[in-house]
Amino acid sequence: PAVFVWLHTTQDWSVGWSLVGTFLTVIAFRGLVDLLVRRLLPWPSLYGTDDAELKEEDVVNRRRASFWLFWFRAAYRVPPGRYRWASLAGTSAL
Repeated sequence: PAVFVWLHTTQDWSVGWSLVGTFLTVIAFRGLVDLLVRRLLPWPSLYGTDDAELKEEDVVNRRRASFWLFWFRAAYRVPPGRYRWASLAGTSAL
């Protein structure tokens, strides 16, 4: 709710755009936490394991980490655009 209130009151976004922004912020935060946990905790070794369920779960977890790493790297490399400039200038971008 804090992101929603900040977007709606401070940034003067409409309720709909504030909900969209809040949703995207929560999703991005979840991805960031997933990446941090993956960096802090070592990957488990599945050497000698024949359990198909464990191997499938490992593949899903590695794909999830790869997905979030790609998007955070892409977001880091994007140059400041129209929306960032508009927020710095004090105008509403949406």
